[in-house]
Amino acid sequence: MKERIIVIGSPGSGKSTFAKQLSQKMNIPAFHLDKLFWKNDNEMVEQEEFVRQIEKIIAENETWVIDGNYRGSLPLRLEKADLVIWLKAPRWKCILNVIKRYFKLLKNEDTGGNPKSLRFEFLKYIWDFPKNHFPSIMEAKAHYSNRVEWIELNGFKEIARFMKENKINH
Repeated sequence: MKERIIVIGSPGSGKSTFAKQLSQKMNIPAFHLDKLFWKNDNEMVEQEEFVRQIEKIIAENETWVIDGNYRGSLPLRLEKADLVIWLKAPRWKCILNVIKRYFKLLKNEDTGGNPKSLRFEFLKYIWDFPKNHFPSIMEAKAHYSNRVEWIELNGFKEIARFMKENKINH
């Protein structure tokens, strides 16, 4: 049974929602890296503190679902993970989801620790995510695939099908 799970993917791909639903289904704790990384809308924790928090989560919990990319900490998580679920959704849908999330934030709804502003630079980051981040994710997959199972879910229909087949409720 896979009990140490990493959920990665572009911002707006549904990582936090997916991780939360998976953790509820499996009855294991979920940890959202955005909540650890962002102090507030404009301020981030220091990298050393961020890594210490991740190390503590991994050391103190036998089981977990951790969502978030944060390339610098990915090897640390991959060393202990059983499974990586890579959510690969279309860029334009990820951007649309981030815009929707922004309006939820205006209503003071919880959106997983994400900044409360909508910046062009962030939308560009999402648009460029496949070009800028997929190569390093593929390298990590190649390096760790002998000991960590990888599941790639391509698009929101495949993500929803996975959730349904695994009886994860929306």
